Amino acid sequence: MNTLFTGRKIIELDRVASTNSYAMELLRGFDLPEGTVVRAREQFSGRGQRGNGWESEPGKNITASFIFRPSFIGAAQQFMMSKAVALAVSDLVLNYIKSVPVRIKWPNDIYCGNKKIAGLLIENILQQQSITACVAGIGLNVNQEIFTHSVNPTSFKLLVDKEVAPEEVFEKLCESLEARYLELRAGKCRELDRDYLHRLYRYMEWSEFTIGNKTVKAKISGISQSGKLKVEIENEREKEFDLKEIQMVI
Repeated sequence: MNTLFTGRKIIELDRVASTNSYAMELLRGFDLPEGTVVRAREQFSGRGQRGNGWESEPGKNITASFIFRPSFIGAAQQFMMSKAVALAVSDLVLNYIKSVPVRIKWPNDIYCGNKKIAGLLIENILQQQSITACVAGIGLNVNQEIFTHSVNPTSFKLLVDKEVAPEEVFEKLCESLEARYLELRAGKCRELDRDYLHRLYRYMEWSEFTIGNKTVKAKISGISQSGKLKVEIENEREKEFDLKEIQMVI
């Protein structure tokens, strides 16, 4: 593995409710080094955005949480960490998938065409105005072919029509994460912002969104510093929305 610190310490679990919950609990009692990974063969109660679960067949996919310590960015900039992680995962997927576009669906799901291949959950531990630790949970569909309750899922195997070695994918994921994290640490926020918008799913495309109980036609026009979605609604001015306030119709 070609990394300085990411994935150098791995906590392997056979079965766990949630790798993110496990990592967060560990951080309460142990001073874990940056780059530590909690990885599980089976995650039976994985957590996603909007309080959704994450479906993963044991041994088929990657379910892991990565611990970083981005104390160099303030609490007001914490969405930059989400951008870096989402870009890293999409970088990895692009190495394998050439048949369809690879995009980031705000805030940080990874889509291949119109299907979801990965979900991310970023949780930060804050102290005053700085981030003392970040747990980046990643669920990545590698060799799973049958999904029972996921919405529009896909996997590497479904897209390339062959099995891909999960260990190879995991090592490349560690390398991608570290590369984007080091960009963030070097202060390359403008470059990360540019790349995130370039990969943003349906950016500047008219689409249908659900706001409350109403469906509207709108287009994504940007992302605020705090990570809110900027949306231009048809015949209205631009507005900003938080995660639970708006949903794209797929």
